[in-house]
Amino acid sequence: MQTCFKKSFVISIIVLYFLSSICFASFIRQTSLDFYANQYNTINVEMTIDYETLTTDDISFVIYSKIKNVEGFDENGKLDCLVNEKTYGSQIICTRIKNIQENYSINLNYEMENVIFEEKKLNKTIDTFLFEYGIIEPTDELRILFVIPEGYGLLDANNNYPSEGNIKVIDGRRVGIEWIEENLTIGKSRFFKVQYEKITKPVVPNDEEEDPINYKLTLSVIIVVLLGIIIILSFSKTKKTKKKKTTESEKKEESENIEALNEETEKKNIEDVMLISLLKPDEKKVFDLICASGNGITKQRQIARTTKFSPAKVSHIVKSLSVRGLVDVIRQGRTTRIELTKKAKDFLKVK
Repeated sequence: MQTCFKKSFVISIIVLYFLSSICFASFIRQTSLDFYANQYNTINVEMTIDYETLTTDDISFVIYSKIKNVEGFDENGKLDCLVNEKTYGSQIICTRIKNIQENYSINLNYEMENVIFEEKKLNKTIDTFLFEYGIIEPTDELRILFVIPEGYGLLDANNNYPSEGNIKVIDGRRVGIEWIEENLTIGKSRFFKVQYEKITKPVVPNDEEEDPINYKLTLSVIIVVLLGIIIILSFSKTKKTKKKKTTESEKKEESENIEALNEETEKKNIEDVMLISLLKPDEKKVFDLICASGNGITKQRQIARTTKFSPAKVSHIVKSLSVRGLVDVIRQGRTTRIELTKKAKDFLKVK
């Protein structure tokens, strides 16, 4: 009797140990999803999962939507990913090249459908984004960014344009809304909803209207365009009177054209200075690191190692610098190379 009891007790301990090892096989430091919607109601998704610990060879999770064109990458290169369609959504399974158990990050790109719905209200077409994210592993932080299409405006619960809250201006032309949630437990779901409509003129929230980068860049572009029109008209007039004898007034006009060209060059330089000087501290730190490489080329992994930023944060910063035209992101096999653009090299005089 005692022998039977001892055997049962030992078996119970082994089972409990096995189950606990399964339950706590992985722990996520941060999950980040960037949704970029278009006018056709499909979404391009950029997803990053930053694991603190991960002991399984495969990465598997469920998205409650129909998805396609999945690509997965980690520091060792492109992963073999497949999608299983389920009645409740899509299951993504990616096989890892190396079983890295600590501080592992994976980047995924895919297209999502069936999460945006149209409805008619007061002679207007309103698009509604509804998304559910289930927590299947312990997660420190979940970050969701939904960016509406260009030429659309966000709506609040009363179908008005909101002026405050977690709203972000992405690149001066598109508006997004961001959520950050912390200490997420297994078995619970998070729900996200965004409503927006097509407008004739982009609406910028009040707390972003005085954004110095967007305002000054827009003003600089207008000035450059006007100067370009003036120069074209001046050259056209000069061509018509080329056969005539040069007079003092024509010499004066040529001098004004030269001054206009000099002013255009000066304003372009001012625009570049403003763009670089108004970078956020973390963006400036990464940009200076790229410039300090000598030839303006470095690897994304080296940036994370030097700055001690997480891979997800480095990816977000590099994406912001790329949108502003300061760097190019080039994938080379298993590595990602970050290189200054020709515009940035010319301005900084980097060979």
